[in-house]
Amino acid sequence: MVLTAPPPDAPLSSAARSRLSVAFPRGERPIKTTRRRLFAASLPAATLLAACGTSSNTPAPTVELGPSTVKLTTTWTSGTRGTLMKEIIDAFQQMNPKVKIDQLVVTPPPGSTFADTVQVQLATGSAADVIGSDPQTIVQWQENGAKFADITSRVKNDRSIQLDDFFPPRTVAWERNGKIYGLPFQQSSGTTYGYCINQFEQLNLTLPNKQTGKPGGWWDWSDFLAALQKIKRDTDRDGTPDVWGAYVRNNYQAWWGRFVESNGGAALNAQRTKTTLDSAQAIEGFEFLSDLVRRHQVALWEDTLPPFRDAVGDPFGKGLIGVSQSVDLPGAVSMIEKGQAKWGLAHIPTAPKTGKSIPAINNEPHMVYGDSKVVDAAFQWIKYAASKDVQFKIANTSGAGVIPSLKSVAKSDTWMSQYPDLKKVVIEASERAVPLPLHGKYQRWQSAIQNAAARAFKAEVSAREAMLEATREGDKILAGQ
Repeated sequence: MVLTAPPPDAPLSSAARSRLSVAFPRGERPIKTTRRRLFAASLPAATLLAACGTSSNTPAPTVELGPSTVKLTTTWTSGTRGTLMKEIIDAFQQMNPKVKIDQLVVTPPPGSTFADTVQVQLATGSAADVIGSDPQTIVQWQENGAKFADITSRVKNDRSIQLDDFFPPRTVAWERNGKIYGLPFQQSSGTTYGYCINQFEQLNLTLPNKQTGKPGGWWDWSDFLAALQKIKRDTDRDGTPDVWGAYVRNNYQAWWGRFVESNGGAALNAQRTKTTLDSAQAIEGFEFLSDLVRRHQVALWEDTLPPFRDAVGDPFGKGLIGVSQSVDLPGAVSMIEKGQAKWGLAHIPTAPKTGKSIPAINNEPHMVYGDSKVVDAAFQWIKYAASKDVQFKIANTSGAGVIPSLKSVAKSDTWMSQYPDLKKVVIEASERAVPLPLHGKYQRWQSAIQNAAARAFKAEVSAREAMLEATREGDKILAGQ
């Protein structure tokens, strides 16, 4: 079945990624009504008008399910993931012959996104029984009033579910304030940095994860900078570098936020009410990263990568960039299998003052809709999707681009039999991961702080001035401006 929301009179916010949305502002007028109407009141009127036109190896059903249809909304609808999802659905239906899983394909109208469309469905009571998405989007839905079913007792009374077997962080999206609303289905490859092994070997550089005498055996900021300075070079001496040390992105989650947090800084206070990028630790962490572009000139960033790519073709596949967070586990495997440059995975460089390297990982859950009429069947589905049986299917599927959400499966011989050196780093990073500071306005807030940060990469302002501006602009979003 294909769901298409009619185009709103006023376009919804667009986003670079279809699975991320902006937060909709809450209404200022108190509304004494149902939670659904409270949520609907937070949406633009035009949008609402448009809307109206872990487990055992082989899990068996723990309850006798009557005839029912579970509607499922997920982004796993095409390609390798779509094929795998169909296999998972078929297996579940064979185990539960009275239950049909009806996978819905959400087709956003022009100018909208997957997240926008589902948000309208949540507000108007037309959402699927089970919804899968990233935690950034789910938290925005939750904090804008979306209701998901409390399945805490079901999870805790089911001995086949081992919560400790899921990778952290658990305290976002599917588990909040001591209650459980879903279970992880997939794990992102997280914040690791790809490094071109060819470049390190050619220059006889110590590999990032082989630094003796360093915390964890990983490189620190000085090792990182020294490697990039040696990798960047003009081999044909035409005055233009043909090998660059790194490609960095103006991205809080994956790049400069990792240096801020590893250095003891934070982007938000604990209450998520104040942007705190004006601290000395945050400014120092951001300055180190931005200086790779503006001061040391050893790294490309979003504005300078395209001309280099136009000149050389694929700089990653050709090994003409030394380090990039854009090369994750699926990317490294793909290049190896294509016979391109050989890439390894490294941990985030350790901050010298704290001795810490702090990654951020997403575990993306399936959530049960609060107004579902088939909660028992929906729960059995999300339990199966999070089970070892399904997680092994994910582990054995080349091209799915995700890692198992269960530690026991990720560490198994089945998953570790191929590319163990790459996967070892991913597992280590996943086990140390911290939750992102998610809140109802997260996407708009992140865009605001990154816009301010861009001015430092462009050398328009200093790193300190950029972080002060990011603090001001971030606080405007938090205040509802």
